[in-house]
Amino acid sequence: MILYQGTTTQFKEATMNNRIVDLMKDSAKNYGRVFREAEINAWTNSYQHVKNLIELAGLTDNMISLEYEIPYNTSRIDCLLFGKGESGKAYVVLIELKQWSQVEEINDEDNFVETFTGGASRRVAHPAQQASSYHTHLINFIQVLEVPDELDLFSCAYCHNYQREPDKGLYAKRYSKIIEEFPVYAKDDVKVLADKLKLLLSKGDGFEIFNRFMQSPVRPSRKLLEHVANIIENKPVFSLLNEQLVAKNLIMAKVRKTAKNKTKSVIVVHGGPGTGKTVIALNVLADLAKSGKIVFYACKSKPFREALMNKLGRQGKLLVSNLSRFIPSQVKENEIDVVIVDEAHRIEKKSNSQYTHKEHRTDMPQIEQLIRCAQLSVFFIDDKQNVRSQEVGSTALIKDIAQKYNADYDDVELYSQFRCNGSNNYLYWLEDVLGYTNEKRMLKHEDNFDFRIVDTPAELYSFIKKHEGNKSNSARLVAGYCWPWSKEPAAGGALVKDVVIGDLAMPWEAPDIAGLQPELPRWYQWAFKTAGVEQIGCIYTAQGFEFDYIGVIVGSDLKYDRDRDCLVGNLAGTCDPTLRRGGKDFDKYVKNIYRVLMTRGMRGCYVYFVDKEVEAFFKSRLQFDSESLGETLVYSDVITPKEEKLLEIEENIEKQLQFKEYLPVYDLAAACGYFGQGENAEQYGWIKVPGVRLNKNMFVSKVIGHSMEPLIPDGSHCIFQANVVGSRQGKIVLVQWNTPIDPDTGGKFTVKKYASTKKYNADDSWEHEGIQLLPINPAYIPIVIPDSNDGEFRVIGEFVAVLQNE
Repeated sequence: MILYQGTTTQFKEATMNNRIVDLMKDSAKNYGRVFREAEINAWTNSYQHVKNLIELAGLTDNMISLEYEIPYNTSRIDCLLFGKGESGKAYVVLIELKQWSQVEEINDEDNFVETFTGGASRRVAHPAQQASSYHTHLINFIQVLEVPDELDLFSCAYCHNYQREPDKGLYAKRYSKIIEEFPVYAKDDVKVLADKLKLLLSKGDGFEIFNRFMQSPVRPSRKLLEHVANIIENKPVFSLLNEQLVAKNLIMAKVRKTAKNKTKSVIVVHGGPGTGKTVIALNVLADLAKSGKIVFYACKSKPFREALMNKLGRQGKLLVSNLSRFIPSQVKENEIDVVIVDEAHRIEKKSNSQYTHKEHRTDMPQIEQLIRCAQLSVFFIDDKQNVRSQEVGSTALIKDIAQKYNADYDDVELYSQFRCNGSNNYLYWLEDVLGYTNEKRMLKHEDNFDFRIVDTPAELYSFIKKHEGNKSNSARLVAGYCWPWSKEPAAGGALVKDVVIGDLAMPWEAPDIAGLQPELPRWYQWAFKTAGVEQIGCIYTAQGFEFDYIGVIVGSDLKYDRDRDCLVGNLAGTCDPTLRRGGKDFDKYVKNIYRVLMTRGMRGCYVYFVDKEVEAFFKSRLQFDSESLGETLVYSDVITPKEEKLLEIEENIEKQLQFKEYLPVYDLAAACGYFGQGENAEQYGWIKVPGVRLNKNMFVSKVIGHSMEPLIPDGSHCIFQANVVGSRQGKIVLVQWNTPIDPDTGGKFTVKKYASTKKYNADDSWEHEGIQLLPINPAYIPIVIPDSNDGEFRVIGEFVAVLQNE
């Protein structure tokens, strides 16, 4: 999402005419966003100062974007400027804007300050720290920025209402190191900052640099486990954003306080799926390990620990533990400086097991053991991820034990969504459908998360295999525990194909038993061994992991209650012996299970439902709003069509059937020539189009690429209507522009959602101020057409539908 993008000249004119905020509000409507009045007032104040900077720097041939939403997150960068510097080098300049006028230094927290913001005095990241976080995030995700010699990024903060005082407030000595790398300019530094912008951007060519940045591939979010070794070596590759910084900073401040005062502290970090709990935990682990603290990272999940230790190497393995090693007979009270407990909702009642020696058995609750053993205990928790009765970890229980030990207690809340393509709404929608709330949310088209309901389990697996083929360990298939799990191998040591549904027969992840073929990954290796894609995972192996794409089989343990119009657990449908024993809370557990499974994907989730009433209930909540697509659709209308070979293109059709039952098929170049310029163009066949009222302005073309998925899958044949009159705003259109623009093909033709802003003249006439061609797939960035009146840009036709098989 970008709320405004245009040339610096257009931005200055819009700001001087008091129209910039209105343009941004109109743009926000295209994305279905509504902003608070306080934020809009901040725009009004700050952009006047940005205009002054641009004028002072003399930037005329540059581009600017405002409120740019960073990849895989909902955080937004205030201002980006594009151009070439006096040396001829290409630059993107990132400016974090602040209205602060009073700031107090915080002595016990690195790179944080206290200021009045959001209606109260708050502890927030220093502006240089915010600029640093955004800078690192862009470097990690925008591929073109990986080579600074090709396109360099300069990041800073501009506090235009703040009076600089040496060694005080924002400029206290404790912040000097980060300010040196990411400068902070005050209101009396306006000339200094303008001179810097002139140095970096004065040679212009902003449009070319802007498009190079915007069309750059956005790499998928880096997998946590691929970089753990670097994190432990104190070379973090994940930048922490917003409340993640708050969480890490609070933990590190508590470490110093507890060490100095010999006190005991407990911190609970709350966050739903994909909010970065494990990323924070491992960043803290890396910092503490390097500082010489006695620190352990503890997690119940054996699959996740195995995956983690597989990446860490010999030294890193020493810092990773299960939850059962902290019993009183083995660890003294306060013997450890810090214990970091990930997935604290999986803490059990006791640490005893069948393998615990008699002398080590204890009646002390596991939560108490963890708090007792360390001066500082940090719990990362999601109270909606309890999935079995013996897992009792909860915020309330942690707080009770903290009080028992007279420990200082702090809470931190994480909100920003990194998984599910940054779609907070997807998680809210899923929780509502499962029955956590009663808000009746609908999954919106703009959420940009590839959620699909498929007709067969074989189709589900084909999606997973396709993505796994493109990138190893990026896709997995999981299911509710609704089929038996064989405890003995089949003949020859192969896995028994326990999960049989229609045309699908697959095994569960391999149990750790004798007699299995040696090359088979065991259950705790399922997520990170390539053969795991040939097995179905369950909640106990999937919890804690993330993949680009997840396929979920919802079994008969979930039912639809017609009388109450909601989903309920069905104890008779589960084969999980643990859950069958804890039947009284089964409804809660089964919903938590599917909430976890359906949020393991960063980019997409595909689902097959065994129970068709449950499927119908989900589909009833998938209706897209009419404003986003121009008509009301349900998800089944836009699901990927069958293979192209089933769409028959015929060479000759009787004249009486032309434009009655059949439409001509053109490639995009021929269609744009024929319908755009009146040129002769030969169609290469005719195709039958059922269920649509046809006319002679209609045609069919094949659309290549992924930028409009999931609405228009790669390789789809689509129906277009040429010579359309009236407003194009918000419509999906086929356009021609005689500059290579299509990010999928590099061609001059593209299919995108049309959005424009208008400039009104004194005589009440108007002209286009700028046009944006918006993708649906969040991995692609909007295309900007700065001047549509040069005769090189034409809208050829309006998208009608993806041509489906009968």
